[in-house]
Amino acid sequence: MTNWLSRKLGEVFSKKPGGEPIFDFYLNDLDVVIGRISDFRKSKLLSEIKNEIERETNLSKLKTQESDHNFGYSADWTQVLVEWFAKDDWVNAIVNLGGLAAFTRYFFSLFGKLREKYNDKLRVGIATARLLAFYAVLDKEGVENAKFSYELIFEREIARQGGFEEKDFVFLIRRTIENRDLVMFFVHVDWFGNAKHFYEI
Repeated sequence: MTNWLSRKLGEVFSKKPGGEPIFDFYLNDLDVVIGRISDFRKSKLLSEIKNEIERETNLSKLKTQESDHNFGYSADWTQVLVEWFAKDDWVNAIVNLGGLAAFTRYFFSLFGKLREKYNDKLRVGIATARLLAFYAVLDKEGVENAKFSYELIFEREIARQGGFEEKDFVFLIRRTIENRDLVMFFVHVDWFGNAKHFYEI
């Protein structure tokens, strides 16, 4: 299933200087949150997660970029964002990793292992949420059906405020065949990577 790679797909992604990350995670490291370490780059959790990804043959050549973000209001709540980039753009990178259907299946399995191991220390960024949204659609549709195209036509990161900021992600993915629209899927992914709401429109 490679005909989903349309020009429209690339247009919806933000243009970052280093390209669009293939996937990303926010890390909730207690040592960083309470200030036990002042430099987030020295986070043991960050090092562990990066090493876990590097052991994956398909992902070992990806580059990483790290940054810290404070989502606290009444008190500091710093999360470490780590993003994984390929040399190619997002679309070409996914093709090189086996195509969208194959890669989303592979990544969903990897994400499940990471979440089981790190539990509430791991939250998803918009790039990871995007892959999980595509997985939800393709898993429901049956990835063997190669005659359809799947296009991401809308995505939005939403901040929810309480004692600290939390994130949700919403996506609209369109299924087409021979340039004719067939159905739209609405997918809501929460900050922990759960597909909370899934609708056909």
